[in-house]
Amino acid sequence: VTVLRNILPAEPITAMLPCLPKLILAEHPIVHTYAAICANVLTTVQDRGEADGEFKHRYSQQVLGPVILQMIPPLLQLLLDGKGIPQNEHLLRALSAWLNYLGPSGLPSDMALPTLQGLSQLVARARGAGPDYVHNLFETFSQALKVAARSPGAAAAEAVVLPVLGQLWEQQDEDLLPYCYQVLGLLLELIPVETVKPVYAELLRQILAPELWKAVGKVPGLVRLLRGYFVQHRAFGGIFSEAMQLVFERFQQALSHRKLTGSAMNLLCAIFRLLPFELYRNHFQAALALCLARVEARATPELEKDLVISLSLFVHVHNDPTTLPKTLEQIQPGLFEQFLLKVWLPSVSKLLTLQRRKVAIFGMVRVMHFEEVRTKQQLLEACCQVLLRLLRIRRGLSVLMFEELFAGRHLPIFRRLDDVDAGEEFEVAFNKLSHADQVPPGSWDMLPEIQDVPSAKAAVSTALAPLRDAIMATGKVGEALEEILR
Repeated sequence: VTVLRNILPAEPITAMLPCLPKLILAEHPIVHTYAAICANVLTTVQDRGEADGEFKHRYSQQVLGPVILQMIPPLLQLLLDGKGIPQNEHLLRALSAWLNYLGPSGLPSDMALPTLQGLSQLVARARGAGPDYVHNLFETFSQALKVAARSPGAAAAEAVVLPVLGQLWEQQDEDLLPYCYQVLGLLLELIPVETVKPVYAELLRQILAPELWKAVGKVPGLVRLLRGYFVQHRAFGGIFSEAMQLVFERFQQALSHRKLTGSAMNLLCAIFRLLPFELYRNHFQAALALCLARVEARATPELEKDLVISLSLFVHVHNDPTTLPKTLEQIQPGLFEQFLLKVWLPSVSKLLTLQRRKVAIFGMVRVMHFEEVRTKQQLLEACCQVLLRLLRIRRGLSVLMFEELFAGRHLPIFRRLDDVDAGEEFEVAFNKLSHADQVPPGSWDMLPEIQDVPSAKAAVSTALAPLRDAIMATGKVGEALEEILR
């Protein structure tokens, strides 16, 4: 069944599903492991609908869901008791797939908290376990946290998770801390702002210590944790206002490291998206000057794209259309137009993942409203051409392939020997948890309000309506832009 799941018809497989909960109880490790794997892979079988052409699960939740719910408690008990294969990551992968299949409301409330409690016990004793087992454990732990936070509630889930994370924090295990940071960031986002405990304020001072940011493997997780703090910034009041100086010092520290520029730009995106401008107004020009100096000193296509994405996000969420051009002009006269033509427009044309293209589209729409752009036909036409390319390539094969590859999944990257500096110290690799974001698969959605093509088209059309005459004056490119938005 496991191997031939896509070939065998649904009827005989449906008839054998009641056997799986019995097989998961078997003492022999091969039997209960294969029972879990079988139920895992059946959640992935899909058929294309004849009417709409959309792929749908061959085995619906009404058919497969009750079977999975019967298998979850004994599977957890197998892991807790350590029976069969030690550190059996196949069981964890199966549980992760089941939680993903059932969805946030598919696990009953009377099962959600016990599942989270069982996984928390496994997390508490994860020290020294194998990397695959640890990664799958924390993935499943993150999923169970989101389910339990929904029902029975965030307070009950926090009461289970926070002590375990505190224990890991005290142990300072280099292998587990990056996971701890990510789950703690997720937990912060899930709890109501009025229930944020004082312990989080104490941890904020610790995670901004410069020594902590010297370990390359920890920094992406720390950025994810800070994003949770940014979501709850109102709960910290004046403490957070005072901490902004340290936040930008850590940004500068990450930006100066050749391996951490991406994390630095992710931190900047989180600041722009989640914090009010008044909190970082005094640091904005200095941060922008640092980014531009870094680009000038060692320009790479990825760094330029990251910077453009962060600025696209800034202009989209910030209402004042004069802030960015004025800031660039204060750094250097004529810098805005030069940066737009030489860096911004060429970089957005190279974006491949759909999430980043979405940010670039709405950033470009806002830039076209700048007086420095809409009053100069050459600049406006160049922006229209880039926007047209961004809107046209929505479902191209290359886009789909890259979206599949880089949608938050952990991919091992092997460096050639000549990429490793002599005397370079060993550093723990960072493994991103795809479920440590509220919406998997792991890529933070910076514009969650836009989720489909029709709503995106409608939002772009509405935003460009005041510029219609100026856009049409650009000629063919303006006509093509209006045609694709119609």
